[in-house]
Amino acid sequence: MAVNSYYERCSPILQRRLYSTVFLIVAYVYTLLYLWQARFSDGLGFFWKFFSIRLIWWSALVSFSLVTLVFARKVLLQVKRDTDSSLLSSFLRIFQKRFLIIGALHSLSAFLISSYYFGLKRNEKYYELFKYPEGKYEPPRINELYLVVFLHSCGLALYYTSIFVLQEKSQLRFPIIQQSRFFALKGRLPTILYTSVRISLVYLRGFFVLYLLFGHTIQNCITFVLGIFVTVTPYPISRGILFDFGLITRVILSGTLITLCWEIQNHIFEICFTEHVNVSDMNVNPNACLISGLQLNSKPYMQHLAYLELWRIAKFSPTRRSLIFRDIEKNPTSWQQISSECIKAVDGLTSSIKQHMNKHKPDTSKPAASHKANIQQNSFLNDAFPQKHKIANLPSAIPANPGRSLPSIFAKPADPLVQKPEHSRILGPSDNIYQPVNATTQNWEGKILSLITTLIKRWKWGQALLVQTEEEQAKALFDSIQLQIWAIQALSRFTATSLTEDLYGTVQRDIPRILECLLACLITIETFIQAPPIHSNPGKARDTHQRLQRQSFAVVNALQTSIYEITTTFYENLSGYKFPPKYALRLQSFMDFKE
Repeated sequence: MAVNSYYERCSPILQRRLYSTVFLIVAYVYTLLYLWQARFSDGLGFFWKFFSIRLIWWSALVSFSLVTLVFARKVLLQVKRDTDSSLLSSFLRIFQKRFLIIGALHSLSAFLISSYYFGLKRNEKYYELFKYPEGKYEPPRINELYLVVFLHSCGLALYYTSIFVLQEKSQLRFPIIQQSRFFALKGRLPTILYTSVRISLVYLRGFFVLYLLFGHTIQNCITFVLGIFVTVTPYPISRGILFDFGLITRVILSGTLITLCWEIQNHIFEICFTEHVNVSDMNVNPNACLISGLQLNSKPYMQHLAYLELWRIAKFSPTRRSLIFRDIEKNPTSWQQISSECIKAVDGLTSSIKQHMNKHKPDTSKPAASHKANIQQNSFLNDAFPQKHKIANLPSAIPANPGRSLPSIFAKPADPLVQKPEHSRILGPSDNIYQPVNATTQNWEGKILSLITTLIKRWKWGQALLVQTEEEQAKALFDSIQLQIWAIQALSRFTATSLTEDLYGTVQRDIPRILECLLACLITIETFIQAPPIHSNPGKARDTHQRLQRQSFAVVNALQTSIYEITTTFYENLSGYKFPPKYALRLQSFMDFKE
């Protein structure tokens, strides 16, 4: 089994991706620092600066600070969405150890980049902490220009770290369309530039207001701290530098350069680590290697790569599909293991939504009960599938190896009026990859949260901070939405192509099980969309539906497309299968193209 391990095969590939990320970041940082020192007065001498020792030195320092951020993100690699119990918990997440480290690394890189930019003119008024207006032998004063530059850099680092945490920039987002690195980064450059300028300007506006109000207090605090070690003369700041057009221009350019470096680093990391990789093709037994990757519940990132590879095989690789269909010597077969893992992923979404709806009972429970009764009254299969569609049946028996039992769908059907739970197995702690992450599990966070809760719950705005937002509740239900969509689309594509590529009929046996799984998920999500049992804030009723249901509609669209792909492919043969009444009624609407 060690030979077929997806983890062992994938680890060296990820290591090479890390090296590629570092190389690209160094190249882009060198180019940015080179462009930011451009002057109209340089003429042709501007090209010779590309090889200057100063540029090489500062590029090495800045690249080192950004590469440490890359290694930190590699350690904290995340593909599932973080969920918090309240808005207050989201803000407290900023003070977690991992994000404090990222904030410190952002501060280091911001200080280095601003030092490089303000040192271009070699003007001591920008990069010297102390001024000696009365001579070198008199106590110095704090350089207010240096103070503005230093506070601007550190504040920008904290502001960007807050955005990084609250907007979940640490989570990898796999693109729908896979491109090469060059074209992917080229397409993102306008977005990177716009985001960098916007963050820089928004922060600068708030920074100048705060410095105008609290600049004197900040200088007194710094003077007091430095006075413990050296003699510093207190000197009131003038605040007139805030109206210095030259300083404002340099601060804007410095902030834009800093955020550009951070944004490029984030996008390069995401582009390199969301590329598809054909790990199983490098193995002597590609099917077993791929299956081991689908079962990597303890390694969510590698599991996502395995599902992405499976999705690409289902969409674009007839050779690999045929290899999976022909692998029938094992028990269970490769297809049975792959389909079981995909169904488990879809069932995980169905189970989580059902549990959430049972936990928070909606007000429309009575209409739901009457709808269920209506289904039972019309639950006979002859009406669901008229004889006009019954042209040709699939083989009811397919030769199998001795000792292997046929799937349960060919057994004697049970009483259709006896409703049994469909796909309701709840995964255990060892294999469940769909449980939301609680940000308040650490002891110190729980104590701080309890203390703050006691203090602010008496006010209305405090109660709003303590209520879990609609977005957080929706994220808890769809925290692995990309993996589940890949599983849905892979199931449908494998099933549809099996009509011409599956020579042994291994997939056709599982058509009822696959359709029941997809229909169960579709019905559950549609019930959730009609009356989502999520506590919403009455003061934020506008656009709540769109904010809550965008993940739901994405999954519904994938489910409907997948079911249509199967029903149109096997349109002539589906009447030969037996389905539970509620699924047969819904499947008939797909057969009649009414969805």
